[in-house]
Amino acid sequence: RKLALEWHPDKNEDKEKAGQMFQDISEAYEVLSDEEMKAKYDRGEPVFDNQGGGGGGGHHGFPEQMFRQHFSHGGGGGGGR
Repeated sequence: RKLALEWHPDKNEDKEKAGQMFQDISEAYEVLSDEEMKAKYDRGEPVFDNQGGGGGGGHHGFPEQMFRQHFSHGGGGGGGR
């Protein structure tokens, strides 16, 4: 949520880049908030219907790197919190 506020298009001069980042952050939050979608992502399967490849491939440049940098808290998988 903090990143969504930081990258909101209304708060950035580069509206195009901010809009893309805001969308990517929103999608990342959506995946992490849904256990089924998160499991698909972890297996490298397409998460969204229009996503081309597995593991961070196609949906608007959905960046796997963003998950690693901003949403990982060390260790693997996370398991049932």
